[in-house]
Amino acid sequence: MYRICVIGDIMLDHYVNCASDRMSPEAPVPVLNPKSDFFRLGGAANVAANISRLGAEVILIGATGNDNENQKIIEELNNFSVNYINISNDYETICKSRYLVGNHQIMRVDKETKFQNEIDSATKEIILSQILASDLIVISDYNKGVISKQLMNIIRSSNIKFIVDPKLNDWSMYEGAFLISPNKNEIKLAGDRNDNEFDVIKVSEMLCNKYNISNIVATLSEDGMCVYTKDGNAEYIDADIKDVVDVTGAGDVVIAVLADQIVRGSSIVEAAKNANMVAGYSVQQLGTYVIKKDLLINGRKLKETVVFTNGCFDILHIGHIDYLKKAKDLGDKLIIGLNSDASVRKIKGSSRPINNFNDRKQLLESLTFVDEVIIFEENTPEFLIREVEPDILVKGSDWKNKDVAGANFIRKRGGEVKFIEFKHEISSTKILNKIKSI
Repeated sequence: MYRICVIGDIMLDHYVNCASDRMSPEAPVPVLNPKSDFFRLGGAANVAANISRLGAEVILIGATGNDNENQKIIEELNNFSVNYINISNDYETICKSRYLVGNHQIMRVDKETKFQNEIDSATKEIILSQILASDLIVISDYNKGVISKQLMNIIRSSNIKFIVDPKLNDWSMYEGAFLISPNKNEIKLAGDRNDNEFDVIKVSEMLCNKYNISNIVATLSEDGMCVYTKDGNAEYIDADIKDVVDVTGAGDVVIAVLADQIVRGSSIVEAAKNANMVAGYSVQQLGTYVIKKDLLINGRKLKETVVFTNGCFDILHIGHIDYLKKAKDLGDKLIIGLNSDASVRKIKGSSRPINNFNDRKQLLESLTFVDEVIIFEENTPEFLIREVEPDILVKGSDWKNKDVAGANFIRKRGGEVKFIEFKHEISSTKILNKIKSI
């Protein structure tokens, strides 16, 4: 297994789903009514999670505080099997809160302080030991202070190959990089160009020569990518973008795929083509995107991982929400098989369901992490599973030792059956019994 060390600015992305049906009488702004929220890894942490999903062992080095946001980051990193070394001792975790109405961002609130700590000798030794044990270093620079001249000198002293997702206009900080992957604006500013129609190849050539950079992979939004190598070879790659929903974290995905492909021996052009495909998929998703398992296929188109689960979902509660969020995290598309009213009565008795199938369907479809809800009439979803042909079948942990409908079909096709632990001791039946006892 390859080992990649990711170093950079770590942040937590917080998304708040809101309803809004009126304007404030005090100012020309909408009144937001928060309904739900979720968190995603951001910055270097998102890069590390993506690389881990591609199969490498990952060590992450960065700075976070002793706060709730840090705890959420650690929990998420553990989910992705990323080892984390915190080089701070007195710092506030960066958190970006985005307030959404539908898929539209209404406002963003950032909590951040620039990291300015010097690296002491003990921390330097820890960083150097982790770098020397790695096959590649990834620098994820968001200009929040972790990437400093002192840190870069430590990295260069190791003679380990490093690649960079840059933020600074002065690339002397990244001198000697094996690869740098800027976006269009970043390479324009680094090349000190004011015009929008500048020659990316000429600017790349100048930057490679000036800062002893071996390769540049510039992302150019709708114009795709430009790959330039120090030996003078250049190639444009067409964009693979369809419906853009959210570009947040697209650069993280690009540098992660480039890192994975480089350590596996791919050419820079081949690595860039794979990164281009995944980036095109990532911008179709809401929030920072983490590559799903088996999504990237070398030199071939991407495969969407479909997750399927089923249930009555009669009275939607927090246990359902947690379960469905975890199910969606296993793949790219979450499909729910929903028992019809007649099917629920066969399972739960004549007094159920409390809510009819149309109401239950609409409630589930209102959740941002649910992609499709399909009603089925049978006692089990076996027939529906054969129609959908999902890659992953998900059930609650209470089904571990039971006969799961569709499991054999899924496994024969090379798919997986996953069981999710229930976080909350709650059920529709318990809620109804509590109401009856009042």
